[in-house]
Amino acid sequence: MNLATQILDALRQDDFEPIITQLQIPILIACQGIEQNQYHNETVYEHLMLTAKALPADRPLLRLCGLFHDVGKPITKAGTGDICTFYNHEVKGARIAYEYMISVGFHYTDCQYVSRLVRHHMFRFEDVTKYKTIKKWYKNNKDIFEDLFLLRQADRAGNMIKKDRPRITSKMEELRQIIQLIEQEPEPIILAISGDDLIRMNYQPGPLFRHVLGTLRKRVENEELPNDREVLLTEMAILLQENH
Repeated sequence: MNLATQILDALRQDDFEPIITQLQIPILIACQGIEQNQYHNETVYEHLMLTAKALPADRPLLRLCGLFHDVGKPITKAGTGDICTFYNHEVKGARIAYEYMISVGFHYTDCQYVSRLVRHHMFRFEDVTKYKTIKKWYKNNKDIFEDLFLLRQADRAGNMIKKDRPRITSKMEELRQIIQLIEQEPEPIILAISGDDLIRMNYQPGPLFRHVLGTLRKRVENEELPNDREVLLTEMAILLQENH
């Protein structure tokens, strides 16, 4: 049984900490005794254990995300005491988790999954963040969003200062509402024609190029034309003649 299997088997247990300790995972050992700032009163190692325990035992890979989500803190720690910082620990941690998992025999897709959740576990958007920025982030992370939400809740549960506060904050609720709006948006129409058709007609990208494609897109979106290649090519020829 390789180490990857042993780790996942351990995380299926309610009391996994003694087994994980015995496995001597170096990226966790590095977190032992690492004090945090005013936002925590537990060490990084203690926080990782508590976070993993707050996630469901029947999701061992998600628990592993909790166990590894702050492994970038030891190498990014700057300063001491309550004002120390861990800037970009999620970026460093994603790489650390990925490289370790590869080295002990985890499947590539599992390594990708864990490293992505570690990378994005600090997701946070300000009041001034543009809707399109959130939309782009969500589209890139839609497949892991629900698990990121669970990880964020567990992250709060594993914080001894926040343990008695709600796991879902008002900002998290606001984000959820924005995501619902994004989900309700119609899927963008992929035209049956493209700029390649104009290029084959010896037209080059430019104002006329954009005008023709933009006009046809709007007419399809408004259901004035079907998204049919032959119909659109005919209309394209008419528009080109009108604007020649």
